Amino acid sequence: MSSLQQAMAAAPTGALAFDDGSRRLTYGELAAAVRADAHWLREHEVARCALLADNGCAWAIADLALFEAGSVNLPLPTFFTVAQTLHALDDAGVDCVLT
Repeated sequence: MSSLQQAMAAAPTGALAFDDGSRRLTYGELAAAVRADAHWLREHEVARCALLADNGCAWAIADLALFEAGSVNLPLPTFFTVAQTLHALDDAGVDCVLT
């Protein structure tokens, strides 16, 4: 069990973990979502992933799942131009984009 899994397992499952104003997650829900997404990332052999999304629960889940799966995360700012985004994707050798 990783230190991330240990930390989430140690938190009270019903306690609030995230609230982004439109979605609320308890630690139990967070752990389940991270596990599911990390499983998907491993199953699809994602090595380098770009994360293009606004801050929020979905972004946090994806970031934690990428960490848990051992995948490289390239956070892409939403204010990048198309040219900047394409350059970052190409330069980093990204094999998956989550948005």
